[in-house]
Amino acid sequence: MHIKRFRQRKKLKEIPAIVLTAFGTTQRGKAVYQLLDSLVHSEFKDYEVSWAYTSEIIREKTGKAGILQTLASLEERGFTKVVVQPLLIFPGTELISLQIRARPFPLSRFW
Repeated sequence: MHIKRFRQRKKLKEIPAIVLTAFGTTQRGKAVYQLLDSLVHSEFKDYEVSWAYTSEIIREKTGKAGILQTLASLEERGFTKVVVQPLLIFPGTELISLQIRARPFPLSRFW
């Protein structure tokens, strides 16, 4: 009941957020992620663009968020729709794990 009242009070956003999801990278690969980030931001100016990383090791080393933290943060900030765009090259274990983890958040959709 408290959650329902809380959701009604906060301002909900109509435009979906975009979550770019990658395995993660160390210092060498950051330039590629930064380039992609700037391209997405320039193409989708009105959208909130966030990142989530699937590698636990990378998340521990960098302090970056995983998909659960990213989706929870967006939901807390009033986003009702989120497009999750995986950047994984092969549709393997990482993608399946990502889909399973994002499934409890009804606001997310994979593209």
